[in-house]
Amino acid sequence: MRTEQPPTVLAGRYALELELGTSGTGTSWSATDTVLDRRVVVKLISRELARQPAFAERLDLELRMVALASHRGLARLLDTGKDDGIAFIVRELVEGDSARTLIARDDNVPVDQGA
Repeated sequence: MRTEQPPTVLAGRYALELELGTSGTGTSWSATDTVLDRRVVVKLISRELARQPAFAERLDLELRMVALASHRGLARLLDTGKDDGIAFIVRELVEGDSARTLIARDDNVPVDQGA
């Protein structure tokens, strides 16, 4: 299966640089927000999923909940949008291992480790 190459710059401001990984919902990229000159993570939502009304509704609800969450161990939601039919989510770039990597390596992560 051929992966579609995303645009180099998304929404006229997010310069995609390095593919970080793929999940069931899409592909994450390290990027630079050229407007605010800061490093971010941009997740490009799978086109197939984005076209499903039920998924789009669940994603919208989840993003609203994430936007309300605040914890120093949680990457903040910075932006969402669509560019030429590509749905995306922009989050704060947090240095270090991902939760997925920590769990795979240690089988569990104590709650206070992210605090």
